[in-house]
Amino acid sequence: MLDELLKANIAIVGGGKFCKDLLHLLYSMHFEDQRPAILGVADKNEQAEGLAYARQLGIYTTSNYQDLFELENLQVLMELTADMRLGAQLNLTKPCQARLIDHVEARTVWTSLQVEKEKREALKVLGQHQNGAPGINSLFEQYADRLGNVINQRSNRYMEIERELIESESALSQITEGSTIPTFVLNKDHIVTHWNRAMEKLTGTPAALMVGTNRPSTPFWGIERPTMADVILDQIGEDGIQKLYGEKWRKSALIEEAYEAEVFFPRLGENGKWCWFTAAPIKGHDGSIVGAIETLWDKTEDKKAEEERERHTSELSTLCSIYSALNAPAD
Repeated sequence: MLDELLKANIAIVGGGKFCKDLLHLLYSMHFEDQRPAILGVADKNEQAEGLAYARQLGIYTTSNYQDLFELENLQVLMELTADMRLGAQLNLTKPCQARLIDHVEARTVWTSLQVEKEKREALKVLGQHQNGAPGINSLFEQYADRLGNVINQRSNRYMEIERELIESESALSQITEGSTIPTFVLNKDHIVTHWNRAMEKLTGTPAALMVGTNRPSTPFWGIERPTMADVILDQIGEDGIQKLYGEKWRKSALIEEAYEAEVFFPRLGENGKWCWFTAAPIKGHDGSIVGAIETLWDKTEDKKAEEERERHTSELSTLCSIYSALNAPAD
């Protein structure tokens, strides 16, 4: 694959540090006899270091990646942004003749280029010091190629694993986002990774303000304090949960290692809301906790109905007492 890539016409989407490092390697003396034609680099940040370096090299640059689609004889489109959604979008919109190398596969390409660079450097040194030893260059090339194959096989396996993780993440995102149940997800570092539309509607807080932060409690309480998802991640004991939720929590009867509670959140809505919520762990293949998911159910109307029933029952009891007293026989 590397031989084909070194002969290809390439455009790059994503002009960050990885782009700069890749261009620096390709335009080094190690590949002066064979390097791909870099037709253009795109990044919405016109000050991105890779974009600036491309301009220094005289490479066409743009802030709109779709401009790259118009480049003549484009054969390979490399996506170096680490944006899963952009990679999927490029795959759908790129010119049909252009092959897409996304940011996952690009790291394998980077590894192959590094191996090739070291191989060429070693061959150069051997050529200077072989002292007439017959066949040593050929033997070294065979060894280097075998070593490169081993490294590439390992890189490909890592690439497969990462793609599986990305697919799992994408599936979780689709399930979470498509759910009508208010839901948020924390990773093992307590960072909000998902905050779905139903949660936006319940809290009035957009996902853009929550994803990437470690403050999932602020829309509910107005202060930073552990959510039930945080309790799961920190594996807080029952005494700790008691301090946070008093008698309003319990272990889930349906989900192992999950907790439930019913609490009044004064900051939700105009007059606050009663919510029933459940938090459960997300586990990795080895059984370790890698995140936590929490869902909420707005029970405000149910609570109002319950309070109304209790008030009605109390009034009825009072009326019964009054009527009983009025109908009691006089002494």
